[in-house]
Amino acid sequence: MAYPNSRQNIQEIHDAFSLVEGVKPRGDYLYAERQQLIPLFKAKILYTSIPKTACTSIKHLIFECERGTPYVEKKKFVSGIHGFYQTWREITTNYVYSDNWLKVLIVREPLQRLVSCYKNRVLFHKDLLKSADRLSKVGLPVNPSWEVFIDNFERYRSLSQSINHHSAPIVDFAGDNPNFYDLILNISELDKLLSVVSDRSHCHIEMPHKQIGGSEIDIGKISEKAKEKIHRFYAKDYDIYSKYFGSASQDFMKVKNRAFKQPAQGHPQSLLKHLDSQQESYHNYHDVLPKHLLFQSILIITYGRSGSTLLQGILNSIDGCLIRGENNNFCFHLFKSYNAIVTTKEHKNTNSTTNAWYGASLLDEKKFIHQTKNLIKEFLLADKISDKNITCYGFKEIRYLNEMDSFFEYLEFLKKIFPKVAYIFNTRNLDDVVKSAWFAKEEPEELKKRILKLESLFAEYCGRYENGFHITYEEVVSKSRKLEEMFMFLGVKYEPEKIDHVLSLPHSYAPTQEHVKGLFKNFPKSRS
Repeated sequence: MAYPNSRQNIQEIHDAFSLVEGVKPRGDYLYAERQQLIPLFKAKILYTSIPKTACTSIKHLIFECERGTPYVEKKKFVSGIHGFYQTWREITTNYVYSDNWLKVLIVREPLQRLVSCYKNRVLFHKDLLKSADRLSKVGLPVNPSWEVFIDNFERYRSLSQSINHHSAPIVDFAGDNPNFYDLILNISELDKLLSVVSDRSHCHIEMPHKQIGGSEIDIGKISEKAKEKIHRFYAKDYDIYSKYFGSASQDFMKVKNRAFKQPAQGHPQSLLKHLDSQQESYHNYHDVLPKHLLFQSILIITYGRSGSTLLQGILNSIDGCLIRGENNNFCFHLFKSYNAIVTTKEHKNTNSTTNAWYGASLLDEKKFIHQTKNLIKEFLLADKISDKNITCYGFKEIRYLNEMDSFFEYLEFLKKIFPKVAYIFNTRNLDDVVKSAWFAKEEPEELKKRILKLESLFAEYCGRYENGFHITYEEVVSKSRKLEEMFMFLGVKYEPEKIDHVLSLPHSYAPTQEHVKGLFKNFPKSRS
């Protein structure tokens, strides 16, 4: 099968963007680097998506306005319309938008957002069932009442990716500078957003209503204690965006009356055609070309004798990438330290010298994360600390078989201390693994069961999250299409010559089997 030529694709997208007024390749313009920024080209609107602020409905609106037809679910987009626009962001954020684009944000009072999260994600979608094993280990129900949910809010957020995402503060998505936006509306004012979209695009469609499942909760009956807890958690949202939790009519009229030059007929459609073809290519062949790493750190997660040192060598062949070897799982001990701080802070009345936990409330887990992040970077970069060419760093580790009970929590912790991290899950044919002298003291069948359990955790993570990629040793040494897909997942060009060179070198322990030696043309024949 022939795959699209990468340079040609970049040039086609460059040409398509140049057709649309106000859109140019990177330069002295606003760079659309915010993760949730979504363009509506026909109306020259940039929309920042925040969960539980009608983002599903608005994405459907953008799709239908742009294409003249409602969004139809496709299996390739695991998360439906959200998966569709996730790919779009990966493609379109390589480009910039000039100041005559309208930057729009929809907000919602945080207590109302959290109630919506509970109603829709906990009661209706039952997202906590995905974390049932982890919740049961800490004694938390998967169908909590509102009171139990609020009392254990932080713990539910730490144990459920869905709850963590849907309840994250507004500032995590929109930033802390409201002046960045031209129009900020409350969720109750979607009719005003529809009016702006209609005026600027000449699309006359109704606002779709999505994600409305869930029983009612009377906010007026929520306890003062719960309200205080919620206000503390969302303090920054209230401080920065509270003026928009009511009406935004004055700002709306200013934007409504702003002069807008309609793009030339057909230009947005020309752009959409190119972008959609790139998106199709991305999902079918993983063959779009971001010319830079999509991640700032990479961790190889595996078990012993899986060929991970070879994978380490291949990743180190990427320009700007520095992947160190094993370190006796020292980050896991930092994870345990972090958990110790969090649980220690749960003790009450620790301001007195007579309390056994005196000073516990002063422990600062955020400062711990901040300093740990810097420490890890300095340790891993080490002699390369001043090398400005290093844009991505990480390491590989094999010591996960004994840490499976806290596997997902640990990976969430690693996200806190590694910037924009990718997890590469490396496996190998188990019959070859258990034969290794590395596992000589292990009973083969029991070892297989343990590794299979770990591999199921790898698969579960990749099925849930977009920063995980699985590849086998066999797929690496055979230079299969999966190896090329790994490079596209990371956002870099696959260079066969570099791969051939890495594969020609022995990695880790010197091979003794003749058929394995044959894989390495540079393996010294005199070595015993």
